[in-house]
Amino acid sequence: MLTKPTNTSQLGFFTSLADQLDQKHSLYLLANRIDWYGPYKRPTA
Repeated sequence: MLTKPTNTSQLGFFTSLADQLDQKHSLYLLANRIDWYGPYKRPTA
């Protein structure tokens, strides 16, 4: 009996948003270069 092929293209329910986005996209790269908090300290949690 043959086994049913698994669908590996589906993302898991608990994957982060960063894992789901195209990390080579120009807007993704730009968003990571922006200092979103300005002079304030970034949150640690």
